[in-house]
Amino acid sequence: MHLKVPRRNYLHYRNLLLSSAALLYIGLKSWNNWQSGNLFTTLSIILLLFLPPNIYIVLNSIRQALKRTPAMVFTDEGIIENISPANMPLIPWETITDCEVRRYRSYPQLLISITDNQLALANAHWFNKMLIKKTIKDTGAAIIINCDMVDYDREQLVDIIMEKIGKPRLDRHLVSR
Repeated sequence: MHLKVPRRNYLHYRNLLLSSAALLYIGLKSWNNWQSGNLFTTLSIILLLFLPPNIYIVLNSIRQALKRTPAMVFTDEGIIENISPANMPLIPWETITDCEVRRYRSYPQLLISITDNQLALANAHWFNKMLIKKTIKDTGAAIIINCDMVDYDREQLVDIIMEKIGKPRLDRHLVSR
């Protein structure tokens, strides 16, 4: 069984649009301040401090929006996910202990708990390691996937995962925390 779950790039397009608008505003405001000789005012310095993170967000949004790999691939061995901060190459079915959809960070998130959280931290970059540690502390799950970035029904994803790990899904009609 190979099920490829496609990406939904709406959030990347939104981030690209908002960050580009902010970048344009910062650039125009800095240019006007430079032309008038007020480059080192408090507002200009604050705007210039927001310039590098904004450039990073714009470039990252372009990179993410251009990706054509599926968000997740379900195989007989496990889940290959290409969208969470953990960026694990393969999550074997034997290591998955639980899966649920919960509202976290203002979005519905697919939370996948694994037996060894260090596996999720091993492949992550330093910034993503901080996010994963915070997610583990808040939810107990090491793998977090924003359901709005996946073009598939989130309840069906949970059903597939729970079926593969051999656990019945009893909480279908309960309200998420």
